[in-house]
Amino acid sequence: MAWTVAALVLIAACGGDGQGSPDGGADGGQPTPIHFGVMVHLESGMQFTSQQMLMGYDQQVREVIDLFSDNQAKLTVESEKPYAEAAAQWAATDNALLHSLSKGLGVGTHCDIGGPQTTAADFAENKSKVDALVGAENNLGCSGGWGQSDWANAAADGGFKYLDGVVMMAYLGVPQQNRPIDPDTGSPYTDAKIQQTVYHDPAPPDLLDRTYPRLLADTNDLEADPDGRLLLLTGEIGEVASLYEGRSNCFPNCVLTQDDLDVIVDAVEQAYAGKDHSRFAMMYFHFPIGTLRADASGTTEQKKQLVAGWLQEMGTLAAAGKIQWVTMREAYEGCVAWQ
Repeated sequence: MAWTVAALVLIAACGGDGQGSPDGGADGGQPTPIHFGVMVHLESGMQFTSQQMLMGYDQQVREVIDLFSDNQAKLTVESEKPYAEAAAQWAATDNALLHSLSKGLGVGTHCDIGGPQTTAADFAENKSKVDALVGAENNLGCSGGWGQSDWANAAADGGFKYLDGVVMMAYLGVPQQNRPIDPDTGSPYTDAKIQQTVYHDPAPPDLLDRTYPRLLADTNDLEADPDGRLLLLTGEIGEVASLYEGRSNCFPNCVLTQDDLDVIVDAVEQAYAGKDHSRFAMMYFHFPIGTLRADASGTTEQKKQLVAGWLQEMGTLAAAGKIQWVTMREAYEGCVAWQ
């Protein structure tokens, strides 16, 4: 296939095999930050049978939005169909997605639709529900959609510019010989290992590798393609309350602790120390709505204080130029514009 000059420039800058050194910036000069974001998923398992139920959930989402906004941090709220449909019925002009936009934060779609037969129509259906609330111009990407199909082209054909929330399930659409090596076997990850054990672990497995988003033309592999049409916004760290224990060791009873938040700071420091500063770098994690819910480990207010203290620490990293807060849309736009 023909590789245009523009495509080669873009792939080298935005997640490709850049030629810069770990000590140089995008222009070969100063170091560059890791772009840092947070996903908040409004999941497919929700059922809203009344306006009162929707409003109660909506308030929980706004609580998370305000916590980050009040601490000069950014997040992106990504909705599956149930919340979007309920909001369209009962809160079309005043909902958590619009609240996020009003705070200068992000919105997007969540796609719990992966499988062997996932098509562009599946992605387009999810996208249309969120578009109806926030406008297509604000809804450029989706979290999820992984499965055995060519999800990259299906998502692009369905109207998305990028996919985030990249976990090991994404490799189900990649021929086994082109998958990473499973350290337990010395061979590429199998479908069985992915589906039974590591399905929700961040992908690619190597931290530094996944800090570099990459354009994909298909799912033959998850390496950058010069003719790519979908940005794979890699860089996930994991689900916040499971970071210290490991999700497979605590889910669904993971509880947020200071240890989990320390994992984020340590991962940023590790990635910043080793990254190629000529390349666009991205890191983010998932902050489930229930993270702040009162339980045996503490009240909602105590958990807010814990997160606020961590956000202050991240603010120190931002002031030092090690991170830059972004929404997922800003990450996509920044990556494709990176020179």
